[in-house]
Amino acid sequence: MTRAVAKAKAEALAKRRREIESAVQHARQEKDARLQTHSTQGMTKCWGKSRMAGHEALWTDGLSRLVYETSSYDDGPASWTLTDAALAAEAMTLKD
Repeated sequence: MTRAVAKAKAEALAKRRREIESAVQHARQEKDARLQTHSTQGMTKCWGKSRMAGHEALWTDGLSRLVYETSSYDDGPASWTLTDAALAAEAMTLKD
C-alpha cells in the first residue's frame, strides 16, 4: 500500500470518527445528559485522546450503545449516550 493510499484511508477513518462523535454530542444537546453516569463496563473503547486540559473517549457495546465521555479541568467530567445500532456496529470497525 502506498503512503498516499494509507494517508487517505487514515484521514477517512478520522473524518468518520468525528462524524460519529458529532452525532453523539448532538444527542446530548437534544437532552442534556451532563454529569450522568454512563457505565462503560464491558464496552470497547473505539478511540481515546488526551489533551492538556483533560481527555475524550468514545465507547461502544457494538450492538446499540455509544458512550462519549470527556473531562476537563474547567467543567469536570461529562458523558452521554446515543442508542443507534448502525453507528454502534460501525464504531467497532473504527477502533484505534
